[in-house]
Amino acid sequence: MLCKMRFFLVAFFALALVACSSSTREQGDGGPDADTDADTDSDTDSDTDSDADGGTDFWDNGCAGAQDASDVRLTGRAMGPGGLFPVARALVAAYANPADIPVIPDGAYCEECVDLTGVPYELTAPDGSFCLDMPPGASVSLVVQKGQFRRVRAYDVPDAAGTEVEVDADLLTLPSLRDDAAGDMIPNMAVALGDYDQVEDILAKAGMGEIDSGYSFVEGSEVDIWYAYANQMPVTWPDTNYGLSLDELLHDLDAMLTFHIIFFPCSYNANWSFMLDEEVIDNVRDYVWAGGKIYVSDYGYYVVDMVWNDFLHFLGYGGDTCAEAASPVGCNHGPPFDAPATIDDALMHEWIDLIVEETPDPLDDELVMMENWDTIGAIAPGVVGEDPESGDPITMEPKIWVEGPWAYDADDLPDPDFDVETPHPLTVSWPYNCGRVIYTTYHTVGATGGGQHAGLYSQEMLLYFLVMEIGVCQDDVPVIE
Repeated sequence: MLCKMRFFLVAFFALALVACSSSTREQGDGGPDADTDADTDSDTDSDTDSDADGGTDFWDNGCAGAQDASDVRLTGRAMGPGGLFPVARALVAAYANPADIPVIPDGAYCEECVDLTGVPYELTAPDGSFCLDMPPGASVSLVVQKGQFRRVRAYDVPDAAGTEVEVDADLLTLPSLRDDAAGDMIPNMAVALGDYDQVEDILAKAGMGEIDSGYSFVEGSEVDIWYAYANQMPVTWPDTNYGLSLDELLHDLDAMLTFHIIFFPCSYNANWSFMLDEEVIDNVRDYVWAGGKIYVSDYGYYVVDMVWNDFLHFLGYGGDTCAEAASPVGCNHGPPFDAPATIDDALMHEWIDLIVEETPDPLDDELVMMENWDTIGAIAPGVVGEDPESGDPITMEPKIWVEGPWAYDADDLPDPDFDVETPHPLTVSWPYNCGRVIYTTYHTVGATGGGQHAGLYSQEMLLYFLVMEIGVCQDDVPVIE
């Protein structure tokens, strides 16, 4: 199946965005309840392990088998926040006793796969679809979950045996806002606001905040949903320095541990020299080890390079050597390039092909990752954990999700014979004990320099896929609590 280029989810985006609370919050705290215990019991998540490279069983979602005449078949599609996209390999489970539904801790935690024996469940296909056979008349708590996004609703199975019933879409749509009383959970998220990669726009478009008439995030609308941190130097451009203190957060491990994921989007005017601080380096490492996730793009590469220098080998413009493990100058360079890309992960490939709509483009049927500013020359194994019995380190190469060539425009080629065909990693990830690290060479929000836009580009959609995918349990690295 062929990936397609620069798709817009305009049809999906016609849905109304959820307005957020207008309440205020205190400045200077590290986030929600900074005394959260990060050592919570790891048997607390109902996700099953997601092996996105595992064969061709992506459509084994319970719909292939014959329905028993004594059962009621529940069908539907699991959708992401705001109903903007289907969720692949989401858990759909029916708990007879709501007290048995595992608790998702409020901060970083070690999440091991749990036994769902006795609980009727299915994992959705790449298009979010599922079939779940249930006894007629059963009263259950219906759970839809991917990572730390979860919706739980009371559901009464119809009495008519042998029938097929479509579950109401609202019950199957993952929430944009947290509401414990209603059964809605989203990750605790911190965003170090970047001046060149507006991840906050992607969140707001899915209801986790508000957008203005220019499709940009409205400052203040994230309150009670996620936490904004200022990551800009005191310069005249840009003229805002909105958010809590990132410096305070990164020097307070307990505060960091209150978040399931921390975003470090590209910010050219950021004072990335904080990554020379050994305390910050240790805190970032310890945060991920304890189960935290970080998402880093473009110029934020210091966050991964200073902490995990073994995994990625960066090169400068045209493949020249560059000063790795150095800040504030290093391997980020220009000019940028748009890379015709391929998806290396089979499930992600299937998912992106199914949910996007093609728009006219001169490059026809190619997926293009816009605004690459960094070049990963090689990947290598690094320490991802330790053997719980021997204490020996466990090493692993980063997983490549997306790759593409260094496709500089003709006027930007380092030399006329420069290789613009060989693919290189563009999006990678690796586990680190209980946590995960994601890095992209490109701006997540495409066409940043050209203004904001309605809907989501395909590369913006991939952020949701990755954030949900790294939020599920893992069994490739033994976790040390």
